[in-house]
Amino acid sequence: MIQLNKLILENFKSYKKQEITFFDGYNFLIGKNGAGKSTVLEAIIFAFFGRVKNRDKTIKNDDLIRRGTTSFQVILEFTLNGNQYKVVRTNKLKAKEAEAQLYHDGSLLAEKARTVTREIEELLRIDRDTFQNVVHVGQGEIPEIATKQAGKRKELFDRFLQLDRYDKMHSSLQPAQKELEIQIDSIKETINDLKKDTEDYEENKTKLKEEENQLENLRVEEAKLKEEKQSIEKKLAEEKAKKEEIDKQEARLKEISDQFKRIKENIKKKQEELADIGEDKIPDTVKELKQLESKLTDKKSKLEEEDKSCNLKIEGLKQIQTEIVMLQEELERNEESLNKIQSYLREKVKEIKKHDSSFKEESTTEKLTEYETKLSKIDKKLSGLNVKIEQVRILENQVLEINLKIKNFQENQDKSVKESEECKKQLNKLNPRWKSFLKDNSEEQIKNKIESLDTKLNDLNERISRVTGSKEALIARLNELKDERKSVEELKEGAKCTSCKQTINKKHKEKVLEAIDIQIDGKEKELQKESAEEKRLNIEKNEIQEQLRVARDNESNFLKIKPLQEKLEAALQDAETNRVRIEELKIELIRIKIDEDSKVLEDQIEKCRNEKKRFETLISAIQVILTYMKQRDDVQKQIKDKKIQIEKKEKEFDADELSKLEKRANELDQSVKDLIGHIKSITELSNRITERNEVQGKMNEVIKAITKISMTFDLDAFNQLQEEEKKVSSDLTEHTTKIQTIEKKVLPQMKDKIKSQEDKLKKLKEKEKKLIIDEKTYKIIKFLRVFTREITPVLRLQHIQKISQKATEFFSNLINSSEYGAIEISPNYDLLIQRYGIAEDITNLSGGEQVIACLAIRMAIAEVLAKQGLILLDEPTVFLDETRIEALGNIFQQFRPVKQMIAVTHDERFMTIADYSMVVEKEKRQSVVRI
Repeated sequence: MIQLNKLILENFKSYKKQEITFFDGYNFLIGKNGAGKSTVLEAIIFAFFGRVKNRDKTIKNDDLIRRGTTSFQVILEFTLNGNQYKVVRTNKLKAKEAEAQLYHDGSLLAEKARTVTREIEELLRIDRDTFQNVVHVGQGEIPEIATKQAGKRKELFDRFLQLDRYDKMHSSLQPAQKELEIQIDSIKETINDLKKDTEDYEENKTKLKEEENQLENLRVEEAKLKEEKQSIEKKLAEEKAKKEEIDKQEARLKEISDQFKRIKENIKKKQEELADIGEDKIPDTVKELKQLESKLTDKKSKLEEEDKSCNLKIEGLKQIQTEIVMLQEELERNEESLNKIQSYLREKVKEIKKHDSSFKEESTTEKLTEYETKLSKIDKKLSGLNVKIEQVRILENQVLEINLKIKNFQENQDKSVKESEECKKQLNKLNPRWKSFLKDNSEEQIKNKIESLDTKLNDLNERISRVTGSKEALIARLNELKDERKSVEELKEGAKCTSCKQTINKKHKEKVLEAIDIQIDGKEKELQKESAEEKRLNIEKNEIQEQLRVARDNESNFLKIKPLQEKLEAALQDAETNRVRIEELKIELIRIKIDEDSKVLEDQIEKCRNEKKRFETLISAIQVILTYMKQRDDVQKQIKDKKIQIEKKEKEFDADELSKLEKRANELDQSVKDLIGHIKSITELSNRITERNEVQGKMNEVIKAITKISMTFDLDAFNQLQEEEKKVSSDLTEHTTKIQTIEKKVLPQMKDKIKSQEDKLKKLKEKEKKLIIDEKTYKIIKFLRVFTREITPVLRLQHIQKISQKATEFFSNLINSSEYGAIEISPNYDLLIQRYGIAEDITNLSGGEQVIACLAIRMAIAEVLAKQGLILLDEPTVFLDETRIEALGNIFQQFRPVKQMIAVTHDERFMTIADYSMVVEKEKRQSVVRI
């Protein structure tokens, strides 16, 4: 048995922060419509199962979060079979799943939403749908049991008993069964195709083996042919080497013969060239050539010695001539340099005389000392003036710095003023009367107004929802009554009445039709009243929605205006701060006085600087003059020395003797050149004769080598070997081609085909396995469909019998009268009650008795299906008239079928019935529960 102890809500729908304590017995939450009563029951269901269903539609968790917040938390403490449990569920906005923890006696038992839900379902031995359909009794469900037609009542009971899941299972298995039938046929067809494709698998494997054997034989023959070819190629290579050697020696012989001819021609040509040296006989041997070359060499040596003596004399005279020219050039350069120095000195003297007319070149050193003394005095005076001027500069810098600060503050002030004007423009665009708007409205006021309108809108939505539900119930009841009237009209005399089971006659038929017409008329009036109420509520809803839109527009304007106003105030404050600072800086500027003599000081410094510059220029010029005077003296001395050297060299030089020596040297040089040419020709001729003799020896050697090789070489045998090599190569190529064809084409094709067939065989086995599984699955689905179709009536009958027995027990305790016997629920879901031993329809009872019977049936359903000792009632008095409400109150006072009941109602009369009553109210857009 379960007992709820405590429920804690935080930001759950209309609850901000609330703690509710539950006790044994009847716990009633009483409050006006829209106060948040049903939310408590939704929170209990959410705490147990993590989801809430409303009219067969699951509510999104984000829709349970209180407006203006991003998360909610629900904590439920309960006792189950003497054990203490606590479940905590937290949900954040846009989260995939709520966080959850389940504690047992303070220790963590499970966490994560699904794990916690699964653990609770195992503890309670009931799932969410059963709990919400059985333990939780929704609005208007108690009288609904009696008012619905038999067909509709069957749907209601099937929902309570959750038998509709079997119907759904039966229906949902039909597509799977059809799909499996198609799949099985497809697999069978695929298996047949695969079997056809793999029929010749063994035959192909045999062929592959044959081809592999043939390949092996070809490879053996190929190896033999390769050995034979290698043997032939080895012999052929030996013969080829001999033939190539013969060809090579013959080519060499031809080359040497050609070389011998060329050498002979060269010797003849050289002999012709030497014919002009005056010898009677042209040398024809190397010995004669060497003798002639020796004579020519001796003659050449004598001529070279004579030529060398002439050249030495010529060189001495030329060297003296060169030295004279160089001395003359240097003398000219020195004289030119001297002229430049003297010209520069004259210019410098003129330059100094501009500043000092008393200056003379002879007094240069004295003037330099005088100028340096005066320059020292000017430096001392300039140092004192600089100290004074530095003090003035400090004051000027202070003034400059203050002016810069004034400029910066002025810019900041202009910027702040500009920014404030821009803010004013934006504010005027948003709302021309923004000052009065801010004065008349505050953020809290606007939010309170929106909250108030939201509350009204939620209340209206709940009322509209209830009215809509009432209308739907009335329309359903009207349709049932009309159907019932039609069925009564169609009854013939002697038949049994569908409502009271009595034999029909004309009078009874008219009476029943009149009673039905009265009910139809009453329901139509109620429907008109509900429609009018719905229309009125919709009009009121539209008005509130318009007010809410205006309020939200105001809130939007406030959110836009407020930062602009704050920015404007900040800009005005900055502008004022900058203005005050500018005034302070101007006053400080007035306090600073700059010395009026600063201009005079600057003039004095300028004069001193000019004077200093003048003396520095004079000193620099004198130093330059002294330097150049020294250079001038040095150059004059060099000129004098060079002139003495030139005179001395000119005495040693003789031009006629130089001309004669040069002529004789040229003649000797030409004679030496001619002799050198003859010696070269003789040497060359000697080399050619030697080369001729060597080439002739080589020719003899080559002829001997050719003769020797020819003795071991057989040309016919060589040709025969070539023919054999060609034949073996041809056979080898043919075998190689066959091997490649088998390896690259035949075998891969056969292997691919066999591999494909093996894949198909593998696939065939898989398909056969799948066929077995699918056929078993098909049998199971077929069995389940039959089972779900046949089990539903059996389960329905068992549950109905148990519910009928329990409902009879509850009804007997409630009514306490011998007039009524057992409550029966027929297989067609007709609700019957034994009255003096005769079965009557439950609608023949009075209003209060009907409520007692319906409550007994509803309690029996909870007891039989849930067995939790807990029931949750949501507005049990909805759609009940005063008589039935009073009867329901009496039942609750007299009979306690469950250990704990938590009920919500707007009827304050139930406060006297409740063991513990709590008032639910709305305060500032949030629900509050007070005991």
